[in-house]
Amino acid sequence: MSSASRSPADRHRVETLSNIAFERLRAEVMSGDLAPGTKLQVEQLGHRYGISLSPMREALSRLSETGLVVAELNRGYRVAPVSLEEYKDIIETRLHIEKEALLQSIKHGDLEWEAAVVASYHRLSRVHSAVESGGPEILEEWKKLNREFHSAIISACGSKWMLRFCLTLYDQTGRYHHGTRLNGTLPLEQSAREHKSLFRAVLNRDGKSAVRILEAHVRSAAARVERGERTLRG
Repeated sequence: MSSASRSPADRHRVETLSNIAFERLRAEVMSGDLAPGTKLQVEQLGHRYGISLSPMREALSRLSETGLVVAELNRGYRVAPVSLEEYKDIIETRLHIEKEALLQSIKHGDLEWEAAVVASYHRLSRVHSAVESGGPEILEEWKKLNREFHSAIISACGSKWMLRFCLTLYDQTGRYHHGTRLNGTLPLEQSAREHKSLFRAVLNRDGKSAVRILEAHVRSAAARVERGERTLRG
C-alpha cells in the first residue's frame, strides 16, 4: 500500500511505529550495539523489534539522512563506517557551527530559554553525581541529559537548520565514544567543572567565554577518544 492510499489512521500508525524504530535503531548505532559496517536486514530488524516492514523501511530511510547509516544501491542499508580522519572532520565542523549557534542563542535567548537551560543543567547535574556509583543505565541517562543540555543552550539560535546540523554532528561524535569505554576511568570531575563553567557563562550572557569553554570541553573529550581513553560526551 502506498503512503498516498493509506487512511489517516493507517498513516498515523505507520508514522508512530517508524518513530519507535528510528529511536531504537539510533540508540543501537550510537551505543555500538550495531557496529560500524553492520548490514541492516529490514526483515530481521522488523522481527526483532516487532515492527512491520513499511515503518522499518521508513525508519532506515530517515536514519540514512543523519549519516548514521548508509544506503547502498540495490543492497539495502549498512551502519556507516568510522575513521579517525572522519572523526576529526566531524569535530571541526561541529565546533564551527555549534559555536555560532551558541553565540546567537545567548544574544537572542529570552527568559523561557534561560529557564530551559537552568532545568536541563539541573537534571544533568543530579544524574552526574550518580554516574560513578551507578550502573550502565545511569550512564545512559547521563548521555541523554547531556545531549539535552547541549541542545538547550543553543535552542534560541533562531535557525532550525542550524539546530538540526548541530544535533546531527553531536550524534555523529557519539559513535566514536563507545569504542573507548573499557580503557581508563571516566573524567567525571573534569566534565562536571566544564559543564558548570559553560552553564555560568551562558546565563551571564558572556558569549566570548561560553564559546571558549565549549570548544575546550569538546576538544578535551575528542583528545581522549583519539588516545583511546574513556570519556564523557563533550
